[in-house]
Amino acid sequence: ATQASQCYSTNQCATGEDNCSWHAVCIDLPDDNDIPSYQCKCKPGYKGNGTHCQ
Repeated sequence: ATQASQCYSTNQCATGEDNCSWHAVCIDLPDDNDIPSYQCKCKPGYKGNGTHCQ
């Protein structure tokens, strides 16, 4: 008998595991081979890379 492994995608945005700025929006992306993936985007009126917004 063969057992199938199960993969679980973690939403770092929902769990607070992201490193986005307080002035950014966290966007959860599909995990890549069990590597968590998300993007930080500065909110309107702020500029930066998502982890640092001014």
